[in-house]
Amino acid sequence: MGKTAIFTAFILFALLLFSSAVSAAETVPLDGTTDEKDLSPYIEILPDENGEWTIEDVSSAGFHDEFELNRGGAPSFGYTETVYWVRVRLENRSDYSNWRIELDNPPMDRADFYSPTLDATTWNVERTGDLRPFHERPFINRQFIFPVEIPEGEERIFYLRLESEGAMQIPLTLYNQQRFIQHTQVDYLIFGLFIGLAVVMALYNLFIYVSLRERSYLYYVLFIVANIFTLLAFSGLAYQYLWPEAVWWNNRSIIFFMATANIFAVFFARNFLEAEGVVPWEKKGFIGAVVANAAILAVLAFSYPLALDLIVLASLITVAIIITMAYKMLRSGFRPARFFFAAWIVFIIGVFVSVFTDLGLLPFSFITKYAWQLTTAVELVLLSFALADKINTIKQEKKEAQAEVYRHQQRMNDFLRKQNERLEEKVKERTEKLTKSNETLNKRNTELQKAERFRVELLTNISHELGTPMTYLQSYVQTAREGIIDANDEKFLMTVESKVKLLDRLIHDLFELVKLESGKISMMLETVDVTDWIQDIHCHFRQDVEKGGIRFPEPSFDGQLPADQDVLAAVDRTRMLQVFTNLFYNAVKHTPEGGSISIVVKVDQGHTDPDFDGTAVIEIRDTGEGIDPDFLPHIFERFFHKADRNAVSSGTGLGLAITKEIISYHRGEIWAESVQGSGTSVYFTLPVIFE
Repeated sequence: MGKTAIFTAFILFALLLFSSAVSAAETVPLDGTTDEKDLSPYIEILPDENGEWTIEDVSSAGFHDEFELNRGGAPSFGYTETVYWVRVRLENRSDYSNWRIELDNPPMDRADFYSPTLDATTWNVERTGDLRPFHERPFINRQFIFPVEIPEGEERIFYLRLESEGAMQIPLTLYNQQRFIQHTQVDYLIFGLFIGLAVVMALYNLFIYVSLRERSYLYYVLFIVANIFTLLAFSGLAYQYLWPEAVWWNNRSIIFFMATANIFAVFFARNFLEAEGVVPWEKKGFIGAVVANAAILAVLAFSYPLALDLIVLASLITVAIIITMAYKMLRSGFRPARFFFAAWIVFIIGVFVSVFTDLGLLPFSFITKYAWQLTTAVELVLLSFALADKINTIKQEKKEAQAEVYRHQQRMNDFLRKQNERLEEKVKERTEKLTKSNETLNKRNTELQKAERFRVELLTNISHELGTPMTYLQSYVQTAREGIIDANDEKFLMTVESKVKLLDRLIHDLFELVKLESGKISMMLETVDVTDWIQDIHCHFRQDVEKGGIRFPEPSFDGQLPADQDVLAAVDRTRMLQVFTNLFYNAVKHTPEGGSISIVVKVDQGHTDPDFDGTAVIEIRDTGEGIDPDFLPHIFERFFHKADRNAVSSGTGLGLAITKEIISYHRGEIWAESVQGSGTSVYFTLPVIFE
């Protein structure tokens, strides 16, 4: 074999050996000295883009080489929807078989831990995450703790399936039982001290607010409380102690309290800095920040991922506005702005560190993960100094402030006095309106009672009118069958015919009105020339009107008709003929011999509907006996009927109600004017166009 072949074989062997060393994961040895182990250098990662693989898939031989060994510290993949599988190999070289693996990421949505059974034939699974009820966790702890059981002298492979809409950070630590207890105690102690400090600061500043009534302290207290709840939610303590069963709320509580803290920070900053008049855009800037964070609270109810993206941006914008305002106030000579400006600079540093850590741009550690919360603690202290400095400044201006307060009180007293006077006037005015309303209501009640009496009378009349011809018909049939009268007697036959026609008219009118009022009737509209159509109507009714000795002159057209243009209207000829029939019937019935009935048409230009050019007002005028003023407002009402000489009609009482409905279908209106003893005019309108 030549030197070249030997060299080539050596190179290939070296590459193969190097590749194997890179991809192979090291087994974590657990011996008697192992009490705590950072698993970051030992875990293997497999991204599952579609989240479709199962434990059987990833533990199969086909996926054995798909996992990649983690390089560096705790993995951090930023905000992603990708599901990640983690694999770790553990070998127990001690006589201790029970261990604990801690996932230090309380906001993780789903974390499923797969451990082999003792016979290594199937998988045990522990499902947890902040999208699952807290009581389902294998250990009651703010973190995710998974039990690890390995027989002495054996090696086991464990899998962890992770899914989250938040930051995908995978800090895994292995503990033995004793060390885990110590770690948990220290962990809870640290958080307890921090939260206790914050609570003490909140209570202290609340006491100052109660004493001084300085609203800056109130907003500062609310800001502290919001930050306390943000930390409780972020660390998992709130899920453990405050709302362990509220899964939906727990997943969104971090963003909710972050947005709430931003809002209170804006109110605190605006009240503390008092920049109005110094910075022109001060009000718009603060309103914009409040609206932005409030919008996130609304978005949070529908989309957690979108709200998560927006809260980071809103926090940066809010802090930027506050820092800019503090800087400008510091430049203007406002001394308390020194501590205020420094506090927010410290805070924004923590925000950037936490955001870059969540995005995977900075390595994961306790400092980088909790930078936001740690700098918040420093910020709260500095803000307390700022408030104290402001109080000292206020004391120096106490005399001027007291004088201003006195003047303000005087103005307020004057204002309250004027407001009381205005209130008394309004109360008096309101009392008068209520009195008038009661009078109107009583009047309307009287009218309704009268209308009810009219309706009852009409129903009585209808019952009578229906019953009378039916009784007569029954009597005629009975007497004809008994041979008392001749069944072909012309006189009796005419009487029967008139009763049948009356029944038919009553039934037809009732049926027609029901169809009109229910909208179950169709109109066959056609375009007519108003002038020619009115002439046709006049010809149609001329004989019926004049046979009673009543004059019926040619129609008159009032108003200015458009020159060289026809006046057109869309009408249903049959229905409008019914309208004219009802109107002429009433007019003829109440106009004595020698009187007159006339048609007057007036065309007005302009209409409220842009589809029309004008309105035709058609008047049916008679010289009859007129209508009682008490009855005039009710003549178009359904069931109105008055069977005496002053009434409009002694018929069914439905004709004018049907007429009104037909006119309404034609987009018109109808009304009447009358003077007793002089006659009645009934008007109705139709929309028209000019061509």
